[in-house]
Amino acid sequence: MYIDNIIEKLISGQNSFYSFETFILNLLKYHLKSQGKELTILETHRSLIIDAYIKDGFDNITGNTLIDIKINLNRYPPKLFLERFSKSNNSRLNDLNYSNYLVITANEVNEKLKEKYIEEFNNFHKNSNLNNFRFE
Repeated sequence: MYIDNIIEKLISGQNSFYSFETFILNLLKYHLKSQGKELTILETHRSLIIDAYIKDGFDNITGNTLIDIKINLNRYPPKLFLERFSKSNNSRLNDLNYSNYLVITANEVNEKLKEKYIEEFNNFHKNSNLNNFRFE
């Protein structure tokens, strides 16, 4: 079975968000284990939109990395999404000393929307320690 078929079944079922998030977090744990790294799952809280954290990065991503899992990023206006991130950027996240923010989404994000996210990201985070905003 192709990964696209698995993802499609996850996102079309009941409790699709939780199924997709659990699948991705477990996949990340497995992948990181092969690199001797650990995935820290952050406690779910309404004011905290980040799902997980990877110390010292992984693969070709260097530095502490925040992980945010979304089923469909295409439905979030970039400005609103990043305002929500900024508001939730509380002291607990700052203590993680992160430099990367990786958004993992089930649906492909079109190039125009990616550019808009990056533009809004640059507007919101000119003076922050965050230097890398990626979509996968």
